[in-house]
Amino acid sequence: MSAQRKITGKLVRRGSDESEKMDREFWRNVGAEGRFSAAWEMVAEMALMRGGTGVVPRLRRDVARLVRMQDVYISPAASRLFLRKP
Repeated sequence: MSAQRKITGKLVRRGSDESEKMDREFWRNVGAEGRFSAAWEMVAEMALMRGGTGVVPRLRRDVARLVRMQDVYISPAASRLFLRKP
């Protein structure tokens, strides 16, 4: 069984408050998953416009190192953080 689509429409004048109200109502009804899906679709379209291959880009997974504050000292002269030697 396929899911049915719900199509809504309304005639509004450009720049009217009713237009903004309709937009807010639409995105509220779409939900978080729908908003994320629409945003990700825009990311993919921008990648294509910038000469990409059409492959959806992956999220960045940067590596970070967490250090306890007790293992760090601040050098007043250098205004920097340094790791204490074990």
